[in-house]
Amino acid sequence: MTIYKVIIELKSRLVTPLMGDTIFGHVLWGIARNEGDEAVTKFINTLEQKPFVVSNAFPHNYLPKPILIDNSYKEEDYSNIKKIKKIKYIPAEYFYKNEKITTTLFSKYINDESMYKYETLEHIKNTCDRINGGTIEETGLYGVEEIWITAGENKKVLFDIYIGTSLELKDIEQYITWSFENGYGADASIGAGAITFITIEAVQFPENGTRAMALGPFVVPEPHLYEKLDLRANTIVKRGKVGDIYTHHINPFKKPILFYAEGSTFNADAINKPYIGSLLRNIHKDDRIVHQGWAPVIRFNEG
Repeated sequence: MTIYKVIIELKSRLVTPLMGDTIFGHVLWGIARNEGDEAVTKFINTLEQKPFVVSNAFPHNYLPKPILIDNSYKEEDYSNIKKIKKIKYIPAEYFYKNEKITTTLFSKYINDESMYKYETLEHIKNTCDRINGGTIEETGLYGVEEIWITAGENKKVLFDIYIGTSLELKDIEQYITWSFENGYGADASIGAGAITFITIEAVQFPENGTRAMALGPFVVPEPHLYEKLDLRANTIVKRGKVGDIYTHHINPFKKPILFYAEGSTFNADAINKPYIGSLLRNIHKDDRIVHQGWAPVIRFNEG
């Protein structure tokens, strides 16, 4: 398996966060739209032997802040601890150079001016009556959160996505282009999630490190792994939906899934592959539907 870094440009607001499992779903729908149902079924059926593992999208040249051991904060000033815990990303160079990651390093980025600015605004909508037309007065208005991201004057908003796969580079580029060709996530039909592919390159993650960090949400497939992992993690519950045209023909909702979030860390020697997790099946009554439950990982040394 080779790890590739895909660089994309965000040209609009977002309604759906750029998370690995959702991007993976867009890849599948892109194949289905352009090559048909048989092609996407064939692609899915090869995944257990030839995984296609997609990370979250991170601000260009940044990676998630890893979860370190709790007592590593004892050397920090109390006034800084809350600020440090709000930091989401740190420069990727610390991982590539295999430098020790510490909370002291985190404190350098409390007021990182080079980081993108995120603003969440609520967009008010009407509840539509799709049977009789018009709106439903009893339900009234509801709010949808929109994410607006800026990178400073005259700067592009670029993101990095890491993909682990054995596919040819040209195939990966095609799949990513297809996945974003109709926009990304909710409200893509009215301008949200406008994304363009910029470039792709193979990258070499560090081969040494006692800890490993997940670059997207994942599940732990084997219960016996927990003791070996020494897992430090935040959890999220995802209530996935099927995408594209099928939302009008079948129940759009998948079963709720408990994930460990990006930035979660664990004992690097507990796994012998560049990703953690598994492909999830049986998450919808239509057994063709799957969900990505794996994520790429990067090794590091904890200071």
